[in-house]
Amino acid sequence: MKRRFKAAKREPIISLINIVFLILIFFMVAGSLSADRPSGIEFIQAEGLECCTEEDGALDILADGTLVQQGNAISSLEQFIAQRESLETTIRLRPDKNYPARELLSRVKDLQSAGAKHIVILTEQAP
Repeated sequence: MKRRFKAAKREPIISLINIVFLILIFFMVAGSLSADRPSGIEFIQAEGLECCTEEDGALDILADGTLVQQGNAISSLEQFIAQRESLETTIRLRPDKNYPARELLSRVKDLQSAGAKHIVILTEQAP
């Protein structure tokens, strides 16, 4: 009489562990590849955003630092804050591409210190 050998049952948990390790390795490699960033940051030009936002009182910041809201020039950030009914609503900034990043961050910090809770910087994707 011949003996029949039963094939050893493979545990399904081993396949799951293999998949988890492959995913872990993938994210380790992908994370190390995406860590390199360019040394200079260039903001995207924020003109022609009619498709995404309507004229809702966004504050435009031109390349020379001039503040414009709905076509009207504003002399200072303090004047913009004084004109707002509340700083609890979202404040939208549309900086020009050539406006310095340090100046933009300084304006954001000034708005935050004045009590602004939600500040959104509007941009558009490069083609």
